[in-house]
Amino acid sequence: MAFHRARTHAYLTQAGLSGTVRTVTDEAAIEGRHLAIAGLREAVAAIAPPDLVPATLRTSEALFWASALGDLTVPAERHHLYRALQIPRNAVAHGAAICVGVQNGLVWPVTSPMKWTDVVWAPLDPLLATLDRPPRASSAESYQRELAGRSVVPVLADVLAWYDKGS
Repeated sequence: MAFHRARTHAYLTQAGLSGTVRTVTDEAAIEGRHLAIAGLREAVAAIAPPDLVPATLRTSEALFWASALGDLTVPAERHHLYRALQIPRNAVAHGAAICVGVQNGLVWPVTSPMKWTDVVWAPLDPLLATLDRPPRASSAESYQRELAGRSVVPVLADVLAWYDKGS
């Protein structure tokens, strides 16, 4: 959690918003949104196998940025995925050390250069074990169907595109 707090503090300091209590103006809100999108973009770009701990930290950071941005610009047909992403975000916030895994083997689709490892979403059950209360059944079903065991980066790149379109 200190990692996320330090990154947030760095972005707020950069925006001149740290250390003072201010009334949030439209201009400050827009600037904060742009900084959060930049934080999400940086975190997604830094997710790389095969090291599980850095991949987990960057994935967790991306999930916190996405959660902070909220769901106002998420397309209606993708809202279920936004809710499913709250499961690993909440799990990390409530003590799960790991929300992803590293999968060995050829990564599909094949790219150049070829990748032989990938960062994938953790199975649902270990995440649920860390939560104080279960998520909505529809969110858990979406997580299981669309995230568990699948590549992390394409999903978060899709999330980033939602926010880029709305800014």
